Amino acid sequence: MLVQGPRKALAGPDEGALERLHAYVLRAVHGVPLAADVPPAPDRAAAACFAAKMALEIGTSDPEVKRLANDCFSVVRTAVADCVRAAQRNGDIDPDADPDDLAYLLLTIIRGCDVVGAYGHSPERLTSIAESAFALLPRPRHP
Repeated sequence: MLVQGPRKALAGPDEGALERLHAYVLRAVHGVPLAADVPPAPDRAAAACFAAKMALEIGTSDPEVKRLANDCFSVVRTAVADCVRAAQRNGDIDPDADPDDLAYLLLTIIRGCDVVGAYGHSPERLTSIAESAFALLPRPRHP
């Protein structure tokens, strides 16, 4: 199942959590991230978040599709938020930042890379977007 990929890619010890988040975001530059052991899908038009497309197109009229899409997104969001928490415990991200908010931010960047990439923008442009967004993650304040 595709939602297991983010869990595997983001799970691990607190040390290295920031690097796992960074790698996960950058995978979106090379195509739609599917799973840690599967190359990203380069055909964004065909693969860009099938669950999101399905939820948008038929989720409003089909409660089961909406439930499945929400469940899938929840698993991915939780994996990202858990990795953010690990980075916070390791001292790499501001401990006062809301990990759920940061998870939504990172997932929005990933889906945004899908959209911008689907319009044919270069991997260099997508890398710049991903790196700029990642650089904005709040770092701990040192007195």
